[in-house]
Amino acid sequence: MFLKDNDKIKFLVSGTAIGIICGFMLTIYRLLVVLLQGKMQNLYIFARQNLLNAIIVLIFLAFLGFIVGILTYKEPMIGGSGIPQVMGQIKGLLTIKWQKVLPFKFIGGIIGLASGLTLGREGPSVQMGASVGQAYSELGKCKDEESKILISAGAAAGLSAAFNAPISGILFALEELHHSFNKYVFIAVTSSSIFANYVSGLMLGVDPVINLGKMTRLSPSLYSYLILMGLIIGLLAPIFTLSIYKLKDFYDKLTIPKYIQIIIPFILTGIVIIIFPNAFGSGEHFIFLPIKNNADGFKIFEIIIAKFILLIIAFSSGMPGGIFLPMLVLGSLIGNAFGQTLVMFGIIDSNYIVLFSSIAMAANFAAIVRSPLTGIILLLELTGSFTFFLPISVVVLTSYMVVELINLKPIYSGLLEKMYAKINNLNSL
Repeated sequence: MFLKDNDKIKFLVSGTAIGIICGFMLTIYRLLVVLLQGKMQNLYIFARQNLLNAIIVLIFLAFLGFIVGILTYKEPMIGGSGIPQVMGQIKGLLTIKWQKVLPFKFIGGIIGLASGLTLGREGPSVQMGASVGQAYSELGKCKDEESKILISAGAAAGLSAAFNAPISGILFALEELHHSFNKYVFIAVTSSSIFANYVSGLMLGVDPVINLGKMTRLSPSLYSYLILMGLIIGLLAPIFTLSIYKLKDFYDKLTIPKYIQIIIPFILTGIVIIIFPNAFGSGEHFIFLPIKNNADGFKIFEIIIAKFILLIIAFSSGMPGGIFLPMLVLGSLIGNAFGQTLVMFGIIDSNYIVLFSSIAMAANFAAIVRSPLTGIILLLELTGSFTFFLPISVVVLTSYMVVELINLKPIYSGLLEKMYAKINNLNSL
């Protein structure tokens, strides 16, 4: 990389500008999602009144799915979380047209999240942030290597603004997007991530996204159970990844057009939400079960299965939406069930369930995405609790090592490979 020392100031200024733009744009995105989710929940209440109302709402959902399908058909690069596309850009494998990706992802992501699909906001936020970085670099006529750094800065700002997690944004860019440390990348992603978080904090406040209150410290004598939980999560993670691969292959083999396929998750999710209102959205509310009216172990198991199925149906269809938050939710539910099992056998007190539930979020993320440092810091920032670094690290290391030994590719790398192979096959026709 042929960059000079005076380029450090350039990347600092550029990263700051990108962070401010991303912070404002993605805060508006978050606010619109919350506003429209409230409207859609009222529609679902209307649907539960009688069969005719339910049919009307399902037809409306099909129409929304058709709109998103058209957007995805017009610009396939908005499909899924968008993180594999950003990785492909940085590796020089994919060409992205930010002029279409940015508005289409914004609209498509809002429609999917507002409709209650089991998807997250972080993937779209990362890709939209990367598009801002790309736009900035193109308007500034930056060279290729400089452009990749600014795309990374935008991606980091996207994650920072999505979760109020600036350190996680920095680590994600270094650990997942670049797999290395570079001083120019560090300057750009740090400045963008900090200022994106600063802007979103001014507009939304600085409270942790997942505030679980004060958690009981775990005695080192119980760490063996953390290792056991890490082993379980590590063994379950490949099921998640392979299920998404298989269902994506299934969707690809369907003979119906892509813009019709995306109607499927809207209809199926709509039916489930009409019958079971708690199925609405990413499932973030399930993370708080241990500190509210916790469900029993069998109910937790049912929720895990339901949200897992709804997630892979929605995500594998090519619907614009992320899996970060749903992954964390599934991890939380697994930790909740594991903690309840230990309570049932008299091993721990029920006060510890929230700790096991929260730690399992980071372990599930690390096992599926294979970015352990990002997983650890993300959980600490999301919960606002920085006193549980050691127990989190134990579980994350365990789940990470299990999947490493299984030798399954990280999910975003695997999705990028499938996407790149599909593009090459189409180009060879």
